[in-house]
Amino acid sequence: MGVQEAIKELNDLYVRANRDLFEDQLPHAEITIQSKGRKNAVGWFTTDKVWKNGETRYHEINLSAEHLDRSFEEIASTLIHEMVHLANSEEAVKDVSGSNGYHNKRFMVRAEGVGLIVEKGKHGFAYTSLGDNLKNWLGRQGADPEAFNTFRLRQETKQKKPTKMQKYYCGCTILRCATELDASCNLCGEPFVLED
Repeated sequence: MGVQEAIKELNDLYVRANRDLFEDQLPHAEITIQSKGRKNAVGWFTTDKVWKNGETRYHEINLSAEHLDRSFEEIASTLIHEMVHLANSEEAVKDVSGSNGYHNKRFMVRAEGVGLIVEKGKHGFAYTSLGDNLKNWLGRQGADPEAFNTFRLRQETKQKKPTKMQKYYCGCTILRCATELDASCNLCGEPFVLED
């Protein structure tokens, strides 16, 4: 199986989740599988309608290709998580604050309302998993978890090169520079010395 089968399963699951969890209130969304690139996200929802077919525009729900190696329950949880964002967007509810993707309480309330378990972390209430009712629901959907056997390999993280910056100090100030420093502090008059 390949990516096409995974996208088909995600689309089928979207339709069923929309019907059963969101009362068929969500519009069509383009489900994609793309590389996460430099992002850390396992998935995302676009607040803008970035897809166009004729005169009709659609939101995108993406699942990161590098994270399809997770369990089927985790993949389904990500899809439903992004559907929560879409539901909030349709009602003009801002559920992410700031530029760091902080998921606020408005996200938590709707996510818990559809059966996700929500945990708070450094990105707010962004950490979700399927509750028992959702696990049971997922088990009744007849989805094929084998469709997710194909996934993009994660790039190994490169080791950071050691910095050339060195720390110098006088009596009152710490200074960092990449070249040898021969100077005195204008505040205390002491020469800057290299910290050991």
